[in-house]
Amino acid sequence: MGFINIQTQASDPEKQRLRASPQVLKLFVLILLVLLVLKISARHRANRITNQHGRKICEIPGDARVSKFAFSQQLSDHGKALAGGEPFIIRNGRARELVVTKPEHIYDFYKGDTRHHPKPPYLNMGKYFSGHVTPFRVPLAPYVFGAIAGERWLMIRRYFDPEFSFQSARQAIPQLSASINRWLDDLPLQATATEKRFALELKKPCRFLPLRLAAEFVYGEVFDDEVAYPTLHPPSIPLQLFSALLELNVLHEVILHDVIANKRLATSLGCWLDRNAAKRIQEFRSRWREFNLRIVQSARKGSQVCPAEKIYRGVERGDLKHEEFLHTLDEILFANVDVSSAVLNTLFEHLAANTAFQQKLRGEIDAHVRSRTRTPDTDTDMDTKTHTEKYLSKQDSHLNYAVMEAMRLSPAFAFSLPECTAIPKEIGGYRVPARCPVVIDAKRLNADPATWGKDSDTYRPERFRDITPSKLRYGFMRFGVGAASGRCLGKHLADTVFKLTLLAVLERYSLHSGQDEPEIEVRYMNQKE
Repeated sequence: MGFINIQTQASDPEKQRLRASPQVLKLFVLILLVLLVLKISARHRANRITNQHGRKICEIPGDARVSKFAFSQQLSDHGKALAGGEPFIIRNGRARELVVTKPEHIYDFYKGDTRHHPKPPYLNMGKYFSGHVTPFRVPLAPYVFGAIAGERWLMIRRYFDPEFSFQSARQAIPQLSASINRWLDDLPLQATATEKRFALELKKPCRFLPLRLAAEFVYGEVFDDEVAYPTLHPPSIPLQLFSALLELNVLHEVILHDVIANKRLATSLGCWLDRNAAKRIQEFRSRWREFNLRIVQSARKGSQVCPAEKIYRGVERGDLKHEEFLHTLDEILFANVDVSSAVLNTLFEHLAANTAFQQKLRGEIDAHVRSRTRTPDTDTDMDTKTHTEKYLSKQDSHLNYAVMEAMRLSPAFAFSLPECTAIPKEIGGYRVPARCPVVIDAKRLNADPATWGKDSDTYRPERFRDITPSKLRYGFMRFGVGAASGRCLGKHLADTVFKLTLLAVLERYSLHSGQDEPEIEVRYMNQKE
């Protein structure tokens, strides 16, 4: 009995400890939950955006990831109806982005810390955009030029800037003009033409002209239509360089659609499940690498002038990463196809509908052509290039006004790519925390009556004659705004392409609104308008 009592007494503390264990575990879990809630609450308070009176900023419900690209006008109108002229919040997947719409918002955003603005991870576009779906696990987004900042950005600019400088773009005027004239020769063949006129939807032939011109600029003498280039097709089926580039563009567009519209690709699990999307991005990377390496090799073998080959030397020196080289070229060529063609289409559509301004512009172009000097002692080609270069560089010409107005009405992005605040600051009267992603509603900014007047929604290129540069600094989204306007690598090339194309078209033709929208009636210049 004594032994049993001792055993029973000894077991009682053990039983008490066993009964206490679940309670301790519950208490531990409760403490963890409280800490987690406090952390989430603290983060929420830190990210809470209010004005000086404590009023929360307006937020559009739902995910605006697709709307920013596919339904930008509706999203912009919704924001205006909800917040008026104040900034507002949209959601891009899990990220919250601050939308700014007015020049004073832009000034507040860039004031004091422009150089230190970080980019959000993968530009808030998710795992598929990051490139982690590829077998080599090499991130895509950090090497996309628009997503790079800091030292890597400076290194890329060190090698790309000389080849895309103002002077380089102007030096390419004869080459670009020759290609534009060949394009113009083909225009009547794409429509039912008579001796006096023809009608066509210029949007279609404008679709790939910027891609063609940019490729010739980037690849120089190597980019010859007569050069055969085998892609993934059997070697017996030769393809021209531009045809190969068009094939790559088709694949690039599908991938871009995946990035924007396929929301499940924003997560690692979604990327893993959609193996077809992973294969597409892998295929593009492989083909794009092969395409550019062959061009570099061809340039060296034939001792040909090729800007891409010069830039590639930075890769060989170890200054540039191979992915930085490829993805920067990718952005220059493919990412801007639709942007540039939209500007050209806007130019021609509005000129066709505004024959009064078109006549003024043509008069200016005629005067430019007549003033070209040709003497026996002057190199005619060089003289013409220099004369055209001076005309294209004028800021107070109708030619410049026409291009600027088209870019005002057709900004590169309806909503800019996100860029973060570096420090806490006040934007549009709201206290915004550091590292808050900010996007610009470019269409609203480019139509703000404070900058553009009461007729901001109408086409009137002459408005640029009366607007001061200080107003344009934060009120015009063209190649960026404020200090960011200088970051666009291809701005000098784009400006040259737009002006040369418009110049060449109006030297040959007059444009008129067609009877069947959206066709434009194109009349030969020896006919009365």
